[in-house]
Amino acid sequence: MNEIKCPHCGEVFKVDASGYADIVKQVRDAEFSRDLDERVKAVQREGEQALELERFSFDGRPAGGGVSA
Repeated sequence: MNEIKCPHCGEVFKVDASGYADIVKQVRDAEFSRDLDERVKAVQREGEQALELERFSFDGRPAGGGVSA
């Protein structure tokens, strides 16, 4: 049996191995989903920035206020 302490009320309760594994899986899945969402948003931002840079380069306007070559 594993003991788990509730983060909200502080009560300690016991769960069997199966129940403990279910709780750990829920936490792991939630963390994975959150990390994945953050990564997807970062990749989207990078893609948008690259696209904007290409647009500026294609239009002949300097990207970021620099001098175009």
